[in-house]
Amino acid sequence: MLVFDLRNCSTGDISVAASILDMLLPEGETIAGVDKNGKRTVLYTSDQSEISYDIAVLVNGNTKGVAEIFASTLNAYGKADIVGTTTAGDCAQTDAVQLKSGDYVLIPNLYYVTKGQQTYSTTGVVPTNTVELSLADQKSYDSGTLELASDPQFLAAVKGLGVNDIIIPGGSGSDTDTDKKSSDTDTDSSDSDSSRGSDRNSSDTDTDSDSDTEQLDPHWDDDEYWASSQSGNNDGGEDGYYDEDGDYVYYDEDYGYNDYDYDEEWD
Repeated sequence: MLVFDLRNCSTGDISVAASILDMLLPEGETIAGVDKNGKRTVLYTSDQSEISYDIAVLVNGNTKGVAEIFASTLNAYGKADIVGTTTAGDCAQTDAVQLKSGDYVLIPNLYYVTKGQQTYSTTGVVPTNTVELSLADQKSYDSGTLELASDPQFLAAVKGLGVNDIIIPGGSGSDTDTDKKSSDTDTDSSDSDSSRGSDRNSSDTDTDSDSDTEQLDPHWDDDEYWASSQSGNNDGGEDGYYDEDGDYVYYDEDYGYNDYDYDEEWD
């Protein structure tokens, strides 16, 4: 099942909406337009392929334009429940005409309509399941703090699709909070153990480092050598380099470039 939340959606690309409708609907007309003379023109259609989902669409008074077309078309095919409040009714295709002042005036040249319906411009799309938010919920929704677990319109949508038990991961009052506290306690303990182990390992490393470093090739700590060898600027060849005395040293002869086991040496 799918829930499309188109509340407060006031813009969009109609061709994108049409492509999604094509995936969700059977073959037929999806979006049409009616001009000022009443001429009806089919603008978009869907093909025979169809993905079958139970669908709900959430809308409100700020759902406009392409979002209204999308919701209305799904409903016209009987493919979706529309949940929420009546949409804005702003469903016109417009031309932008520039004035001498540099400003623009948007002039409608046609109104969008859906399969089997007249235009709903100015009237809006009426939900099949009207669910209003309380003033407190509306304020929370507008500020982005209304959680799905307490969103009346979302809950009505999913229940309309047959889902009665809804668990939102990480929601307040869930076992997640308890688990998190327990996890934090374990983490603190683990960090403490790790810190103690780190101190011991650091001490061991300090003790071993002097003797181990002497056993390694002196070029191991030569930053200048490593930088030049990596960049290929040590005037050497593929199998060696020139040392400080000007002698050519083969990699394998010097420190076992290909088979030296540094991990074993450090251990």
